[in-house]
Amino acid sequence: QETYRLHSTTLKNVIFDTSMLRWVPEDSRYRKALDGMRFSKIKYDAINDKSSDFVKSFLKLFSIFYYHDRWSMNGEKLFERRMNPAKYTRGYHFETKKYIDHEVYSNITVPSFIEKNVDDYAEFNEESICYLEKMIEFCKKNNIKLTFTKTPVSTWGDSEHNSVQKIADEYGIKFIDFNYLPYIDEIDYNDATNGADGLHMNYYGATKLTDWFGKYLTEECAATDIRGQEKYAFMEEELEKYKRSIIKISLDEIIDPAEYLKKLVGNDYIIFVFARNNAASALTQEQRQYFDSIGLEQLADLITGDSYLAVINNTDIEIEKRELVGEDEHAGAYSCFNKMVKSYTIESGGSLLGDTAFCEINGVRYDAQGNGLNFVVYDKETKTVVDQTYFDTGDSATRELLDLGNGFKAFVNRKSEIEKGLKIYNAKCDTVKRNLTKDSDDLLRYLQDNWEDSNTLVLLTVKGDASKALTPEIRKVFQNMGLTELSKIEKRDSYIAVASGGNILFEKRDHGKQPLEHVGAGYQLISGGRDSGNMCEINIGNVPYAQGKRGINMVLYNTELQEVMFSYSLDTHKVTPTIPED
Repeated sequence: QETYRLHSTTLKNVIFDTSMLRWVPEDSRYRKALDGMRFSKIKYDAINDKSSDFVKSFLKLFSIFYYHDRWSMNGEKLFERRMNPAKYTRGYHFETKKYIDHEVYSNITVPSFIEKNVDDYAEFNEESICYLEKMIEFCKKNNIKLTFTKTPVSTWGDSEHNSVQKIADEYGIKFIDFNYLPYIDEIDYNDATNGADGLHMNYYGATKLTDWFGKYLTEECAATDIRGQEKYAFMEEELEKYKRSIIKISLDEIIDPAEYLKKLVGNDYIIFVFARNNAASALTQEQRQYFDSIGLEQLADLITGDSYLAVINNTDIEIEKRELVGEDEHAGAYSCFNKMVKSYTIESGGSLLGDTAFCEINGVRYDAQGNGLNFVVYDKETKTVVDQTYFDTGDSATRELLDLGNGFKAFVNRKSEIEKGLKIYNAKCDTVKRNLTKDSDDLLRYLQDNWEDSNTLVLLTVKGDASKALTPEIRKVFQNMGLTELSKIEKRDSYIAVASGGNILFEKRDHGKQPLEHVGAGYQLISGGRDSGNMCEINIGNVPYAQGKRGINMVLYNTELQEVMFSYSLDTHKVTPTIPED
């Protein structure tokens, strides 16, 4: 209502994230909304609707009275302003960290991609539903298109989705849930790299979602384009502030130190440059020419082992200093007072002059992150350090470009671990998508979709009686795949098979009194028919993965990643597998 009061001619669409329907509304969340509202009848009505107590309503209406006794409480945090978001982020809490950077891959939830439990429903908070219905009624009355959505998070499941979908269907509202197909694929979302912590999207995920909604709003909702309108000129200014706030993202994507400086010089930054060890051997002629063109003459002439430091204030070279090899026993150093920063010290030692380098700004020390040219960037507008990085120009003219949108951050000690974890996580996602089905009888689909993959080991065992529901048509399919013994399986037989890349590596069927066992490279298969133990196991590295249910049990193991991708079972004593139409 408040938004409509202020923007009645342009408010045509409302996108509502359904996350909070699950939670009990807390007083702090009401305050989060109410405190920021201008005084109006709508604000008064909202407060009165929440509380029938006149005194409490009065106190909430005027924050100075609500917080009047805070001075008497203990703890410095009570005096901090907890809510002071930058307007240009529109409420988004900017985050660039990736889930895979700080969490073990096995703890990152692989999405199901489709709803499997279609009859499960979550019970939402009664108060939340009450206000949701008021919102629906208001949008309908004022001809505002309302769309439900849910951002991708690991804590959202089928029951929550089904409950929202039920409400959406009841009122004829579109529900866009990015936890499921087709939407999760349309934004190419990967929780390991596009999520921050399993609950929130990072910058890369938020960018993908924003791009999608931009198209949705313009193509399907006839959103009003207010660019160029004097009334909304302030948004152009906020957009520029936003672009400035994400400078680190674009800086991380630059592989050339000369291009790095081009991005910063002339844009109101103070750039601290200092060399450690060897920063010269790999510099190209083109890079040296650019350095010289912006006034960094000493950097243009740098040779192996030299110490070097410089401070660039916007476009002015505030200081540039170089100590040549053999001319000084100590590292080059410079301290200064600057009106934009209270004080700074910058020091550099080449390979023969101390092999040390750091920059200290207002008492905070920034040590060199590596050999070569190191940079610390201070934003004069926000009065904060916005980037610290290095280019090992003693070894290479450029640095490795990381795929920041879909890749992983290169920690020095964890790079290979993160790379392997991400590869496994992506493979698990691909396996789930490849084996998508709402039906439990798709044994043949699972087999055929993974049969030709040379990196997938297909492990099969049976428990009890796995033959009764197998028709001649099903047995013919097994025969054509090369599973000869499975095509002949009889009542209460034991059975084991191993296949990869379309080839049968091992297959055996038996009707003895003892279970069958087969041991391969790192795995063990056991099968006992109804008369030989009534059991089955598929153990990999001494860890059991078979579901151990009556019928055919299957495990898919990726030999390249050395990871189990999928486990499945079908009671072929009672259920006949479906033959895929294709």
